[in-house]
Amino acid sequence: MRAVLYTCLASASPQEVEAERAACERIARAAGHEIGGYVHDQSPDRSGLVRLLDTAHREGIDALVVTSIDQLSLDPGRLQQLTEQLERAGVQIITPHPSLDYAYQRIRGALLTPWDSDGGRGKEEDADDHRDPGGD
Repeated sequence: MRAVLYTCLASASPQEVEAERAACERIARAAGHEIGGYVHDQSPDRSGLVRLLDTAHREGIDALVVTSIDQLSLDPGRLQQLTEQLERAGVQIITPHPSLDYAYQRIRGALLTPWDSDGGRGKEEDADDHRDPGGD
């Protein structure tokens, strides 16, 4: 399987970027992937990732390797959109701790999702709050 290493470090030194790339390489090799490329973004628009999404299927990329899922985006909505795009393109996201990254993605999304007008609670819950504790 061919993997692309991806890093996004906006204000990092060349040594920090290289250390991040090397970490991605170790992750890819441990997962049994051949390294087919490397993309580094320094800007928040993640233009390299966008180009990669456009060409992944055509170039036979099977996996995208990151040290943490938040390398793709800090915005929960955008992160979900990117993970869905990668999935549709047949590209697996490889991280050192996939279950933790999934949990992070879910928790971050839940924390940043606006509450409904009823405070995030359903009408049934509101009704339960107003019942007589004595059961009458």
